[in-house]
Amino acid sequence: DEDSDEADSPGNGSFLDYLRRRAATHLEPERFHCIDPRGLGDADDDALPAALRGSFSALAGVRQRVAEEEELEALYGKQDGDSSEHGKLPSWEAFFGGAADLLYYAGHVKADYAPFLADCVGSPEKLWRFFQALYFETVPRALSEIRMDEATRQSATIRSLIHQPRGATPRRRPEGCCRSGRKTVPVKAAPVDCYLKARGFNPPRTWISGLAERIRRAGGGETVEAARAWYQASVDRLLKDPKAGDVEGDNFVAWLRACHREVYDDIDRYDPLKLKRCQWAQSKSEKSRYNLRDLRIPSVQEAFAEFVQSSAEGRASSSREQVLSKIVVDSYQLRLVDLALVLQAAEVALAAPAGARVAVVLYAGLDHTRNAAKFWRSQGFGDAGLPKRGIVGKETFEDDERRCLTLPSYLHDLGKLFPIPPSLQDVAAPVELPANSMPQRGKSGCSLARATGRGR
Repeated sequence: DEDSDEADSPGNGSFLDYLRRRAATHLEPERFHCIDPRGLGDADDDALPAALRGSFSALAGVRQRVAEEEELEALYGKQDGDSSEHGKLPSWEAFFGGAADLLYYAGHVKADYAPFLADCVGSPEKLWRFFQALYFETVPRALSEIRMDEATRQSATIRSLIHQPRGATPRRRPEGCCRSGRKTVPVKAAPVDCYLKARGFNPPRTWISGLAERIRRAGGGETVEAARAWYQASVDRLLKDPKAGDVEGDNFVAWLRACHREVYDDIDRYDPLKLKRCQWAQSKSEKSRYNLRDLRIPSVQEAFAEFVQSSAEGRASSSREQVLSKIVVDSYQLRLVDLALVLQAAEVALAAPAGARVAVVLYAGLDHTRNAAKFWRSQGFGDAGLPKRGIVGKETFEDDERRCLTLPSYLHDLGKLFPIPPSLQDVAAPVELPANSMPQRGKSGCSLARATGRGR
């Protein structure tokens, strides 16, 4: 159904894109930080002024060739790709980050992480060690945790460049796109030989690992280790029960599409969260209902058992295994965004002079901000002095309810966030904190937590 089906959501062209362009144009570079690394190397800079576009253009054309390109050139000759394709650069973040698009916006696009997980990784434990090394240590250390050699390299490709319809000759596979035209899967093979890395590190580190290391060197080592444990615990909750652990319901909708298509096509999917929570879904075509409560998504242990069995039998992955592989990979990438916003906020606070007043303004989805708030609360920060625990508006709205918010005075004048209420004893008495803990740098640490804690 790759050519006939369409995505459920365009995935871009939203207010977020407008806000990014406005912020990049009018704010000083040191005051504007992007935190979602899942599209690293595939930046959409066309709408920005030329002076503000990224440095990726200097590396255009530097990419990892795959064997399929040589095969296609032998069959059909060399084909000039469009400029956007040549402008994309490989990164580990984008290779794994493509799972989000495939699950949320482009379920019709064929791609599969199952061979990589079965042949290159092998078990949930090895996957855990791989991502811990990739996002907190070095890339060579991460690769040492998995099997990546000539025998397994072909399994590290998630989308083939060649498409062979039944009874027809092979041909170039068209680019998978969302309804908006935005292309998906910018990195189709694990970028072992050529990838973007954090500047200034050797052995190479990913962007998020470089950020973590800079914070360690600035004295925030305890914060990094706390974030590391929190990140893995957050991922584990998702992988233990991908249906219950996903608060937005996107995993369940993707699962219905791949494994229960007759149900998916015959029910109202407007609100994935309500769909995930309900027991019965009314059929649109008949006077009957579907029992959704009994439909579950396998845990990561069960998923790996299926991946390994499929590989051992030498057969192609089923639709069930393909969507399972995306859910497993995306669980790490979804929480990677949360990790990035926590570490980026920490770096901002550490860069401020001792005693400085710092307010961090975060624009992100509810799932991300809520999870980050849990982290900062676990570190002793809170919302003392803010009405309604610092929450403006509501977490859920009815379909016909207005979403207009009345902002409190402290969001019109951020200076009203200070001074820090004396009820926060951990900040009022910084001498009791460890020598390298963030709050000891003054009120900036607490203001950071308060800003993050109310982020909605």
